[in-house]
Amino acid sequence: MSIVNDPYHPILERPWEYEMFTLQYWRPTAESEPFIDITLKDGNGFRNLRFFNPKDIEIHKGFPSQTHRCIFDVSKRGIEGLNVRVDNLTGNAGAVRFWAREVMETGQFSH
Repeated sequence: MSIVNDPYHPILERPWEYEMFTLQYWRPTAESEPFIDITLKDGNGFRNLRFFNPKDIEIHKGFPSQTHRCIFDVSKRGIEGLNVRVDNLTGNAGAVRFWAREVMETGQFSH
Protein backbone atom coordinates (compact mmCIF):
# COMPACT_ATOMS: atom_id res chain seq x y z
CA MET A 1 0.00 0.00 0.00
CA SER A 2 1.48 3.36 -0.97
CA ILE A 3 1.37 6.56 1.04
CA VAL A 4 -1.04 8.03 -1.51
CA ASN A 5 -3.67 5.48 -0.40
CA ASP A 6 -3.28 6.21 3.32
CA PRO A 7 -5.91 8.55 4.77
CA TYR A 8 -4.93 11.84 6.36
CA HIS A 9 -4.64 11.62 10.13
CA PRO A 10 -7.56 13.45 11.81
CA ILE A 11 -5.28 15.43 14.17
CA LEU A 12 -5.08 18.27 11.60
CA GLU A 13 -7.70 18.94 8.98
CA ARG A 14 -5.34 20.62 6.47
CA PRO A 15 -1.73 20.06 7.61
CA TRP A 16 -0.24 21.52 4.41
CA GLU A 17 -1.56 24.98 5.41
CA TYR A 18 0.84 25.10 8.38
CA GLU A 19 4.45 26.23 8.47
CA MET A 20 6.84 24.28 10.66
CA PHE A 21 7.88 26.68 13.43
CA THR A 22 9.90 24.36 15.70
CA LEU A 23 11.14 20.77 15.49
CA GLN A 24 12.65 19.04 18.53
CA TYR A 25 13.76 15.46 19.12
CA TRP A 26 13.63 14.27 22.74
CA ARG A 27 15.04 11.17 24.41
CA PRO A 28 14.06 11.82 28.06
CA THR A 29 15.58 8.72 29.74
CA ALA A 30 16.62 5.22 28.83
CA GLU A 31 13.29 3.97 30.25
CA SER A 32 11.13 6.43 28.28
CA GLU A 33 10.36 6.32 24.60
CA PRO A 34 11.70 9.17 22.46
CA PHE A 35 9.41 11.71 20.84
CA ILE A 36 9.41 14.57 18.37
CA ASP A 37 7.69 17.83 19.25
CA ILE A 38 6.65 19.97 16.30
CA THR A 39 5.07 23.42 16.56
CA LEU A 40 3.11 24.39 13.48
CA LYS A 41 2.05 27.93 12.63
CA ASP A 42 -0.75 29.24 10.46
CA GLY A 43 -2.60 32.57 10.22
CA ASN A 44 -4.59 31.83 13.38
CA GLY A 45 -1.81 30.75 15.72
CA PHE A 46 0.24 27.75 16.73
CA ARG A 47 -0.44 24.04 17.27
CA ASN A 48 1.93 21.75 19.15
CA LEU A 49 2.04 18.09 18.17
CA ARG A 50 3.98 15.28 19.85
CA PHE A 51 4.95 12.18 17.86
CA PHE A 52 5.83 9.19 20.05
CA ASN A 53 8.61 6.73 19.25
CA PRO A 54 9.64 8.19 15.86
CA LYS A 55 11.48 5.92 13.40
CA ASP A 56 13.44 6.44 10.18
CA ILE A 57 13.72 10.22 10.58
CA GLU A 58 14.78 12.03 7.38
CA ILE A 59 15.48 15.74 6.98
CA HIS A 60 16.18 16.65 3.37
CA LYS A 61 18.39 19.36 1.98
CA GLY A 62 16.53 22.65 1.83
CA PHE A 63 15.03 22.37 5.33
CA PRO A 64 13.38 24.47 6.72
CA SER A 65 11.69 25.54 3.48
CA GLN A 66 7.91 25.38 3.44
CA THR A 67 6.78 22.07 2.00
CA HIS A 68 3.45 20.39 1.36
CA ARG A 69 3.68 18.22 4.47
CA CYS A 70 0.99 15.81 5.50
CA ILE A 71 0.27 13.53 8.43
CA PHE A 72 -1.14 10.14 7.48
CA ASP A 73 -2.95 7.46 9.46
CA VAL A 74 -1.12 4.27 8.51
CA SER A 75 -2.65 2.05 11.22
CA LYS A 76 -4.41 -0.15 8.63
CA ARG A 77 -1.05 -1.21 7.22
CA GLY A 78 -0.59 -3.46 10.26
CA ILE A 79 3.01 -2.43 10.97
CA GLU A 80 3.57 -3.16 14.64
CA GLY A 81 4.14 0.03 16.62
CA LEU A 82 3.79 2.39 13.64
CA ASN A 83 0.46 4.13 13.10
CA VAL A 84 1.44 7.59 11.85
CA ARG A 85 3.52 8.79 8.90
CA VAL A 86 4.73 12.36 8.37
CA ASP A 87 5.67 12.96 4.76
CA ASN A 88 5.89 15.53 1.99
CA LEU A 89 3.79 15.27 -1.16
CA THR A 90 5.72 17.69 -3.35
CA GLY A 91 9.23 16.25 -3.51
CA ASN A 92 12.29 16.16 -1.29
CA ALA A 93 13.37 19.81 -1.00
CA GLY A 94 13.16 20.65 2.69
CA ALA A 95 11.10 17.57 3.52
CA VAL A 96 10.86 16.09 7.01
CA ARG A 97 9.76 12.45 6.97
CA PHE A 98 9.30 9.86 9.68
CA TRP A 99 7.05 7.16 11.12
CA ALA A 100 5.67 7.23 14.67
CA ARG A 101 3.67 5.09 17.04
CA GLU A 102 1.17 7.83 17.87
CA VAL A 103 0.59 11.58 17.62
CA MET A 104 -1.21 13.81 20.11
CA GLU A 105 -1.80 17.53 20.35
CA THR A 106 -0.08 19.07 23.36
CA GLY A 107 -1.35 22.65 22.97
CA GLN A 108 -2.70 25.49 20.89
CA PHE A 109 -2.16 29.22 21.24
CA SER A 110 -2.80 32.29 19.15
CA HIS A 111 -0.33 35.05 18.38
